[in-house]
Amino acid sequence: MKKILFLSLLVLTFTNRLSAQLDSLKYVLNRTGPTQAANFNVAGFGAFVHDGSNNFSGTLLLQNATAPNGGVNMQLTGDATPGFATWMRDATGFKERMRLLWNGNLGLGTTVPSARLHVNGDSLVFFKVTQSNIAATDAYLHIRNATSNLAYYIPNIIGRTSMPGRAYGLYITGEAEDVLPVSDNSIAAVILDGRTKTATRLQTNNVLAINSAGANLIMVKADGSLGIGTSDTKGYKLAVNGSGVFTKVVVKAYNNWPDFVFKPDYQLPSLTAVAQYVTKHEHLPGIPSAGEVEKEGIDVGEMNKKLLQKIEEHMLYMIEMNNQIMTLKKEVQELKEKTVTK
Repeated sequence: MKKILFLSLLVLTFTNRLSAQLDSLKYVLNRTGPTQAANFNVAGFGAFVHDGSNNFSGTLLLQNATAPNGGVNMQLTGDATPGFATWMRDATGFKERMRLLWNGNLGLGTTVPSARLHVNGDSLVFFKVTQSNIAATDAYLHIRNATSNLAYYIPNIIGRTSMPGRAYGLYITGEAEDVLPVSDNSIAAVILDGRTKTATRLQTNNVLAINSAGANLIMVKADGSLGIGTSDTKGYKLAVNGSGVFTKVVVKAYNNWPDFVFKPDYQLPSLTAVAQYVTKHEHLPGIPSAGEVEKEGIDVGEMNKKLLQKIEEHMLYMIEMNNQIMTLKKEVQELKEKTVTK
């Protein structure tokens, strides 16, 4: 009975002293050395639970601050924005490096993460993914700043492939349902959407450029025109600086197709008039000259129409000449018959 009473008094005395210490100092402190047993130890000796003094505002702070360049603080905040934060100590003091908010947003380098993962920093590479069995310099995925001037920020994604003998670089795949409703006529499995900073359609800036080491190969402009080998489409929907090969080309929307040549009222120019025009101008009537083609180029559909008109006119000339030949043959035959009868 005396032993029980003595133990009760001892526990009560220790509790009162501990409560007094917590009320006055507001922390449980462990100052044991690295080889001594710790009453409370988190990530090394010298750790303690703190209520938010030393300029920390959280309700619970786990701190290891013994090393000048290796201390770590972990804080569970209980204020208006509950969360979990960590500090890393350098030569100038503690700096917050990570914060996890109550809503699940994680911030690296920011105390107010606005997304599930929000990275903020002053380095050129913000995000890096590598593979453990391949050197980090041989294969990686980077999200970085494309300019070395930290006063500017150009988002840049770089994928370096490690696959000797193959042509792979950055591989982007869009998986979608194999349907195309009328409402999705501008949608695709992979979409590249260039727009202004106010989410409106571009009017002046180019929409998409495909370059090789900075040299432009293909340019899609704001008016929907496409330049291949040139960034100046000169107002045309397709501009190609170089040769092209096609298996089939269809040109539509041409009115007044030259079937009118075969109408009875068509005035076919005489061959004499054509000969005089060619002698003077050195090209067929209605066909652009070499100088015009060099300066303006040619409209393929319009040129085909003009060439067809000339072919049809030539066919009329041939029909007329054939009729004349048949008439002459008939007259020759009649002359032969008269000669025989005499």
